[in-house]
Amino acid sequence: MKKLIKKIARRVLRQELSKLDSDVKYYREKAYGKQDVILPTLLVDGIIRMLPDPNEANRNPMVMKRNSKMSMGIYELSITEFHPGVGVTILVEPLHIRITITHRRDKLQANVLCCNLDVDTFCWDLSHSGLRLVDDRTFAMIAEFSVSSVNVAKEAGLLDYKK
Repeated sequence: MKKLIKKIARRVLRQELSKLDSDVKYYREKAYGKQDVILPTLLVDGIIRMLPDPNEANRNPMVMKRNSKMSMGIYELSITEFHPGVGVTILVEPLHIRITITHRRDKLQANVLCCNLDVDTFCWDLSHSGLRLVDDRTFAMIAEFSVSSVNVAKEAGLLDYKK
């Protein structure tokens, strides 16, 4: 009888946790928006180098201030917002692109030397950031095409673009 009650309790708890997880995903998406961003490998590498140790960022949010700006040629990367356990927002200038990278707690399980370990740690989760990685040459071609399209639309009077 106790085993049956435990099974039912686990199943109910699992369903509740699943619903809570989907609610968290919904509110994160609502807060930060769904975005797809195409960036060259150079900028993605810079973003990754800019992010500190996720556990240190959780313990001491001021660590985000140390590496809050990075210059990469014509591009300027800056951390505009950080909320521990939620995410970080990075601004890419002069492209005016905002990228949100999730900062989440994760439980990792491993078997090391015949010993099962459960490690509770924070990590940067890039899977929900909407980043699409292209090589630098392809990005230059995409940017050149975009600028040309905007210029043609301006000259034709189809676009009244102001910064």
